[in-house]
Amino acid sequence: MNEKKAAVFSLALGTLAGAAVSLLIILIFSFVCVKVQSVQAALFDPVSIAAGCAGAFAGGILCSRLIRKNGMMYGAICSVLVFFVVFLISVLIGAQPDVHALLRLAAMLPVGAIGGIIGVNRKTKRRKRR
Repeated sequence: MNEKKAAVFSLALGTLAGAAVSLLIILIFSFVCVKVQSVQAALFDPVSIAAGCAGAFAGGILCSRLIRKNGMMYGAICSVLVFFVVFLISVLIGAQPDVHALLRLAAMLPVGAIGGIIGVNRKTKRRKRR
């Protein structure tokens, strides 16, 4: 696989993984809200920002692990793509775009870049010989 195809593939896979992590955290929080039945509305925005950051971090790690170079750049690109995927899904289900979306993007960018740096610098495990 040439370099451009590998970059597109790893960005797509990292974006999907990051969006899945974000949506999973939001689903877990929604389940908790239904069970508790007395959750304050002020918790929704911080939880959505935290879920976006967790997804950007996971996507940045996976993306840069696959590419194995330019971790900060690919982690940041992946975090922007995760943001747009989650943003589009939330708009499609009826959420209104607001200032919190920009805060979520501003929080996700450095977290995704840090995830990319960690993903590139993480050593691969070697199997022991018998």
